Amino acid sequence: MKKITLFVLFLLCVCLALTACGDAADTSSAAGVSETSEAESTESKTESAAQESSEAGAEESAEESAEESSEPPVQEARTFWLTHYNDGAAEGAGSIFTTTDTAGVWAAHVAFKPVSEGVYEIVEISDGIAGAGNGVALEVPEGGFVWAINKGNDWPALIESAVGNEWFYDDAHKEMPDYTSVACDTMITDVRSWLVGDQIRFTGIDLEGQTVPTDTPELGWYEPDYVCTATWEFAN
Repeated sequence: MKKITLFVLFLLCVCLALTACGDAADTSSAAGVSETSEAESTESKTESAAQESSEAGAEESAEESAEESSEPPVQEARTFWLTHYNDGAAEGAGSIFTTTDTAGVWAAHVAFKPVSEGVYEIVEISDGIAGAGNGVALEVPEGGFVWAINKGNDWPALIESAVGNEWFYDDAHKEMPDYTSVACDTMITDVRSWLVGDQIRFTGIDLEGQTVPTDTPELGWYEPDYVCTATWEFAN
């Protein structure tokens, strides 16, 4: 009888021990889940804060970029290649026409109407330089002018490379200079930035007196040291 009683007590002790172990395991598991959940929550908050900071930085950068792009570009005055008035034959020249445009098909023609003092608006363009010889003479607007420019020829180089049967291989052309110049080429490049409707502010043009704007009147316009003092810049 005592043995049975002791055996029963032993079984009760074993059951109690197993129950205690199960409770401890449940508590440990619950603690682990809680810690993992808290860690994930903290990480999520950190990522969210980083994302918000990144978005805020992007918005600020976009605003700064928009402010910068809204500012008008700085345009300094550039040389306006003006070497003649009412002369459509001069090579490598920039000529203003106040009556009739007589520049040729290899010239870039630009018609200007007056807007205000020193400011003129482009009303028509016919670029025979870019079009390889399809330039068209333009009508002179009332109170305005047509300006035309052509690249000119390097006659010494052409004569030197000629074989002798070219149309220009004669004594007259053998005496002609190199009409090309950096100043003229630069102006031709500038013309490509002009569009109909653009307003240009000029200095140095003289539609009435037709005085050529230069500090070196003793030099030919095609000579390297020739200086043109007229300028242009966008007014709009």
